[in-house]
Amino acid sequence: MTGYCADEAAIDGFRAAFMAGESDLAVLMQAGYQTWLKDAQSDAEHQEGYAEHAEVNAREFTEDGDRWPR
Repeated sequence: MTGYCADEAAIDGFRAAFMAGESDLAVLMQAGYQTWLKDAQSDAEHQEGYAEHAEVNAREFTEDGDRWPR
């Protein structure tokens, strides 16, 4: 695990498959990957909407990600 919050999604998929009786490690890992991928795609869609949110609220940022003007 990486320590990133999305790890929980992978664990959830792994756990669900395991609790459903799956014991093949490759299948368990694939189940974890699928739930992680779904959450990662959802998060990416949410992040894309942030540009519009920032523009509507007149928030500007430098290339380094700092708010501008400070």
